[in-house]
Amino acid sequence: MKKFCGNCEAMHEVNEKTELREYEIKKTKVAAEITILTCNYCGEEIYDKETEIKNDILLFDAYKLKNNLLTSKEIISIREKYGLSQATFSKILGFGLKTITRYENGAIQDSTHDNLLRLVGADFNFYSLWYLNKNNLTQVENKK
Repeated sequence: MKKFCGNCEAMHEVNEKTELREYEIKKTKVAAEITILTCNYCGEEIYDKETEIKNDILLFDAYKLKNNLLTSKEIISIREKYGLSQATFSKILGFGLKTITRYENGAIQDSTHDNLLRLVGADFNFYSLWYLNKNNLTQVENKK
């Protein structure tokens, strides 16, 4: 696979490897096996947006695990349990429309949102919140 090397200022084949790296997030040291791309020509690390986003999710999930917060995959699993879009799920929870999207893409939720997400994992709690917020949903969203 070829990527642009900022050091060479040219497209080159890259080497991909995983490496355990430690970072500090919100004053908490976390470590994760992240993907590193290096230029096969000069050996320098390559910046690749897609790879960096995946690495960020891994690191933020490591932070979440260390701080007893739901990971991105766990949040996705709760939403998918009910077959809902991110926007509809956000409306039911009373969150901003992009909040679930951000959490599923790695953003770190506060403990209040985390507690609510955990509670809606139980069907009774989910249906109670849906009932309270059903007027905020379209007819199609409510049918789901």
